Amino acid sequence: MSHPLTDLAAPGVRALKPYQPGKSISELEREYGVHDIIKLASNENPLGPGPGVLEAIQAEMGDIARYQDAGGFELKQALARRHGVHADCITLGNGSNDVLVLLAEAFLQDTLEAVYSRYSFAVYMIAVQAVGATARIADPNPPGHAQPLGRSGGDGATGDGQDPDRVRGQPQQSDRNLGRRGGIAGIAR
Repeated sequence: MSHPLTDLAAPGVRALKPYQPGKSISELEREYGVHDIIKLASNENPLGPGPGVLEAIQAEMGDIARYQDAGGFELKQALARRHGVHADCITLGNGSNDVLVLLAEAFLQDTLEAVYSRYSFAVYMIAVQAVGATARIADPNPPGHAQPLGRSGGDGATGDGQDPDRVRGQPQQSDRNLGRRGGIAGIAR
């Protein structure tokens, strides 16, 4: 059944299927009759937050009713100092979901392809499909055949024979081809 607003959505968004999350702890306990489950599949910590985290939360409780700095100025400055980069080089997001969606929206379109592992985070598929790009799903390498990320048969990340570590420096002429059909769309680090 179609809704008039559905027709206004981008084709990639219209084709999205709802995300099917894993079962909650309470659902698993009911279904299998087990208790004291430790769930590791959702980036959850079975031990809870550490004492330092609890102290930091408590210290900020007085300002919890106020919006925080949406630009993350202080956090960006601290990260920039720690990693020796300029704060303008840092993008913050609400978890990896947010950053992956921002990257897809900024760099993908219906004429481009994105490569991701068959066993990667579900947001890769959702973000690629939502912008209408073509997904190329990579099967894992057989045991003993793994290659370092960003390398293609010994060539550089762009397949041009250059050192893949150069992506940390200035863009090269061949970088304009990253992400085009037939190219490799990935930046490691």
